[in-house]
Amino acid sequence: MSMQPNFKHQQEIVEEFLKNFKSKRNVRKYVNMLQEVANRERLTVDIELDDFAKYDKNEEVIHDIERNSLRYVAVFSDAIDAVIPSADPNTRVEEDTIDVLADWRVRMQRDLSDPTALQDQKSVIPSQLLRRYEVEFIARSQTEAAKIREIAAKDIGSLIKVRGIVTRITEVRPMMKVATYICDVCGNEIYQVINKKKYTPVSACPSQQCQQNRNKRPVLAQTRGSKFVKFQEIRLQELPHEVPTGHVPRSIAVYAHGECTRHCQCGDGVTLHGIWLPVPATAETNFYGRGNGGGAGSALTTNTYLHCMAIEKEKKGWHESEEADYSDEIAAMSVDAEIYDKLSASIAPEIYGLDDVKKALLLLLVSGVTKTSAEDGMMIRGDINILLMGDPGVAKSQLLKHLSAIAPRCVYTTGKGSSGVGLTAAVQRDPVTHDMVLEGGALVLADCGICCIDEFDKMEESDRTAIHQVMEQQTI
Repeated sequence: MSMQPNFKHQQEIVEEFLKNFKSKRNVRKYVNMLQEVANRERLTVDIELDDFAKYDKNEEVIHDIERNSLRYVAVFSDAIDAVIPSADPNTRVEEDTIDVLADWRVRMQRDLSDPTALQDQKSVIPSQLLRRYEVEFIARSQTEAAKIREIAAKDIGSLIKVRGIVTRITEVRPMMKVATYICDVCGNEIYQVINKKKYTPVSACPSQQCQQNRNKRPVLAQTRGSKFVKFQEIRLQELPHEVPTGHVPRSIAVYAHGECTRHCQCGDGVTLHGIWLPVPATAETNFYGRGNGGGAGSALTTNTYLHCMAIEKEKKGWHESEEADYSDEIAAMSVDAEIYDKLSASIAPEIYGLDDVKKALLLLLVSGVTKTSAEDGMMIRGDINILLMGDPGVAKSQLLKHLSAIAPRCVYTTGKGSSGVGLTAAVQRDPVTHDMVLEGGALVLADCGICCIDEFDKMEESDRTAIHQVMEQQTI
């Protein structure tokens, strides 16, 4: 039977790790990182568990972090608050709204406080309101990225790595983390830390003065003094080659906060580091949660989501790839007179012949240069469109599938299974905000890439006209 961890002792271990850990170049990595946070040059503290595993040789804490990650985000935050250095005097740091409000709150609490009275917990300034950083855990490199289909109930609360393709992203919206209220009778400020998607606002002042006077006047919400963070929901779907034959691709909801937002687009193949967490279902959406009298009760089932910590893009575009690693090879290949034939022969080498078709597909991969007229600003597309025609069994589909494996951004679909909406975009209701949003289809997912449409002749005429603008103008 495992013992209850001593969080206070573990926080001391974390503080020593932050102060003493040195990287390969004998640099105090996290001391420098916290100094950047104090100088307001950095917004995130990325804790690599590979570094912590080197420091925690007895693995006293590392397994607890991986199994109960959300709790240890708070432990690391408290440790950072204890060891964070002061701002560099040579660095100019301008005061903003948070500084002014924090100074005013400290002075107000000092003036209004009664030394003989018990301290009200709701009137204590929460540390979440004053923090200017976010703690993010990055899983160990030896941890393999799991398939969406492999995530199970045993992973709830744990830090996991999962890979997939992004099929939908919502607009970035502010999410309240700390709600602030003020009482116009006693002048007391009330704070409410919010850890859920829904909360019940404070209605009455909890101060001792208002309780004795039986003040029933509602407190006033202070939007300016509250804390909001950026929030975005991402829909992650299984990679096509990971879906078993005859099965429907599975997808999960990913909640990104703060600096994890706006890091990916529809169609990106990504590996996410995050915490697998449950969302209790409400009685309105789950009949198991209704009592005998028809009232609301505790629901038996829960929905799940991934609390995103870090995002890694898997298949990057040509402009994002690191060409420095291959610059020598590229320079050597550029002087080869037969490079055109060699590159085309490397496309689907298991298929004999079809040299002209492979050369055309190579030109499609390389693409041209989009030109803009200097006189009137008219754009002339530099991409080509290819139509493969032939008898059954001449490897048309095999060439397209091989092309989708080579291209850094490519979507493979069929004409019969894609309607006009499925190719371009679909209008759906967002489950979080309940707004009508556009979910990208195959052509949107293949933006700045290649879209392979098999069985093109099986498409309806009305559906085929939907892609004319895409092929001619390169826009949707």
